[in-house]
Amino acid sequence: MTDEKGAASPTSPSASTSTNEKENGDDLRRQQQQNPPPLPPPPRPIIRGAVFDMDGTLTLPVIDFAEMRRRAGVPPGGDILATIEAITDPEAKAAAIAAVEEVEREGLEGLAPAKGLHSVLSRLDELGLPRGLVTRNNRFAVEVFHERLLVVEEEGEGDDDVAVKLKEVEVDIVSASATASAPAASSSGCKEHQQHHRHHHHHEQHPHAHRHQRKHRQRRRLPPFDPALSRDFKPPKPSPAAIHACAEAWGVDARELVMVGDSLADDVVAGNRAGAHTILLDERGGDHDDVRASFACSERTPTAVAKSLEHAVELLETIFELRPPKSKKAAEEETEEQEQREAES
Repeated sequence: MTDEKGAASPTSPSASTSTNEKENGDDLRRQQQQNPPPLPPPPRPIIRGAVFDMDGTLTLPVIDFAEMRRRAGVPPGGDILATIEAITDPEAKAAAIAAVEEVEREGLEGLAPAKGLHSVLSRLDELGLPRGLVTRNNRFAVEVFHERLLVVEEEGEGDDDVAVKLKEVEVDIVSASATASAPAASSSGCKEHQQHHRHHHHHEQHPHAHRHQRKHRQRRRLPPFDPALSRDFKPPKPSPAAIHACAEAWGVDARELVMVGDSLADDVVAGNRAGAHTILLDERGGDHDDVRASFACSERTPTAVAKSLEHAVELLETIFELRPPKSKKAAEEETEEQEQREAES
């Protein structure tokens, strides 16, 4: 705008401020476009239950599968259970089954827990996460595993300490009673009594003086795996059927489970077929070239690789969000609320 003489009128303060604010806003937008803020980390997958293999996962590997194949007449690398199932001659099939069970029984003689088994199971129980067991071993082996390996021994003070205390009190009462009811004693008798009294007084001042602090082993049995499915449950791994059975038993989706095991062909494949997450146990770790080379296809590729059972639980708490299953009542109430909302809409 110009005045009557054609000179430009000065810019008003409000107009100048508005221009500066616009320029600052444009600069800020350009800066945000060039340097966008970091995206929040993706939510961790939810896990509501853990399924474990038994041999070589919860236990040390004690079964000689090469010898089992030799005795059962299964070619090297062949699936033992599938090969025996396909035998049509009843006698040959029975002999092969007997050979497998014989090797399994021999393995039970050296049955031993995997390192950290008790602490791992106690941690899962503390988190309220249900745990199941799915194995291609027989039912008897599962029972022996529960009977032998789920017993925790802890140190505790023995009842002998209490017995010593009670004995001291009993002696003192008897002595006091005898002294009160007896006639005047000889000087030697008085001295003996005084010595006993001083000796007992010493016990009162030092209650631990005659306690041997003997420790004894207290036994505590961990809760069993539930469900615990042997090869009696058909079809066995690598079928996902047993994992789906665990999901159904816990009232959760199989996609909210994790399968932990030491076999790509059985444990990882079964878990992936079920839609669950999978953790492979391999002491070499997931960065080892041979381990990575074994991931031939998506079905044989685990979610993670753990070097030990203890490491597997560390990964569980790091990679996933662990949530116990909802109770049946809570799940029914949630379903009712959802149905009511849908009806109202």
